[in-house]
Amino acid sequence: MSEGSAVPTAKPASVAALSPTTLQERIALLDVLRGFAIFGILLFNMAFFSAPLYLQMAGMERGSGTGDRATELLIRFFIQGKFYSLFSFLFGLGFAVQMLRAEAKGARFAPLYRRRLLALLFIGLVHAYLIWMGDILTIYALFGFLLFLFRSRKPKTLLVWAVILLLVPVLLTAGMVAGKASFGNPEDFAILVQKSMNAYSRGGFSEIMVQRARDALFVTMGGLFSGPGILAMLLLGAHFGRQQMFQ
Repeated sequence: MSEGSAVPTAKPASVAALSPTTLQERIALLDVLRGFAIFGILLFNMAFFSAPLYLQMAGMERGSGTGDRATELLIRFFIQGKFYSLFSFLFGLGFAVQMLRAEAKGARFAPLYRRRLLALLFIGLVHAYLIWMGDILTIYALFGFLLFLFRSRKPKTLLVWAVILLLVPVLLTAGMVAGKASFGNPEDFAILVQKSMNAYSRGGFSEIMVQRARDALFVTMGGLFSGPGILAMLLLGAHFGRQQMFQ
């Protein structure tokens, strides 16, 4: 062999393992459920495409007609809170499926997962602050790092933590009802509604950007407040994923 000839080398197993999932490896049911969850989230968020974020907290209605009120009632009963929970469950399940596949192929899962979460966080921040304030990707990226801390826990431990975390928002809500507490004065939210309408309808680019940043921060803080429930569903999904219930 000449001095300048290259010696062929095999690719590391980890490189092959990090290739995109093939069609044969995909679990069709999970893809269908993800689409169903995203559709439900879209239905819920459509009301916020045409009205200020703070409208409901100000005690105002989006529409005065019978059809408007009936539609909002149906959305609250059948959609509000349901599809976020389903999407969180699927996020946690996908985390477990990716981890098991990486382990089966001898690949390092942690670097890949961290890169994906950082990319998700970046996309979420761009979406929230440059496109539309009602972003959920930022929340899932942040809680995805918390989920990673449970990667070595037993499935039973994941289940126990999920049950405990599911009780937290219930206890918080019960405490607020018992103490007659609220998230704020409706009159203050009415002022925020007016400021939001002025900024988005008559404001310049800089004013819209400032208002969107305020709205995005409000959404993020609300997501963190509901964090125990989100993390609980992530852990439930990871539990079922570790048990390979959908394979």
